[in-house]
Amino acid sequence: MNDINFKDWFEQQLDELNAGLKRQFKQQNPHIPDYVAKDLFHQRLGGMWRNSTPYLNSKTTDSTSQQRQNTVSSGLDDTIATPKSNVGDYDSIKSIMQSDKIKEITDASWEQKPRIINVTPNDFEINTKFRFEFFKYGNKSVNQQDAERHQRASQNVSQQSKKQEPVVILKLENGILQLVEGYHRTMAYLFNGCPPEFKQEVMDGNFKNAYNNWQPVKLRAYIGVPTGRKAFSPS
Repeated sequence: MNDINFKDWFEQQLDELNAGLKRQFKQQNPHIPDYVAKDLFHQRLGGMWRNSTPYLNSKTTDSTSQQRQNTVSSGLDDTIATPKSNVGDYDSIKSIMQSDKIKEITDASWEQKPRIINVTPNDFEINTKFRFEFFKYGNKSVNQQDAERHQRASQNVSQQSKKQEPVVILKLENGILQLVEGYHRTMAYLFNGCPPEFKQEVMDGNFKNAYNNWQPVKLRAYIGVPTGRKAFSPS
């Protein structure tokens, strides 16, 4: 294997690992709708895998092998110190699957089709609501990529004829909602329900008056109910 195609070969191996991880997840969780599984993998599971010890060490192997090949091709002695092992947040695929971030999804009963629900910020649990407030319902960004996502979400909301892409929600005790995936588009839709006279207050970080007058908006969502509790009736 030469210098030119080694990187392509290595990326192919990672693609195969990712595909295998997707297959394993679906085989172990056939009750999760395909859309939810796909969204979860790309937004959560994939990122966790890339922060795992096996993945980080595979990238080190890539770098070391490339360095060794470059050394040989330049006519120098092929002697390279063994790199220090990288330690990620997860030591195996099994540990990823057993993490709370994944089990809150896998240990839930899911409706197989999305449905329309009417919501205001007051329908969401405190941690979800805190994230809404931190980002001022799409009016604050942490970087350029985040700003672009907020902008796309806002543009999609304004296109009334466009079918709304669903979000992923867990329905907890007392019917309170926990948003799992789809923060940018949820905030964009919610901001539409903020009374015009209070929108500037929300953009300035003041929410009390708006919360007392917020109008419900329609949100298309896949709904899951954590196991161990009776599923809630559709709203």
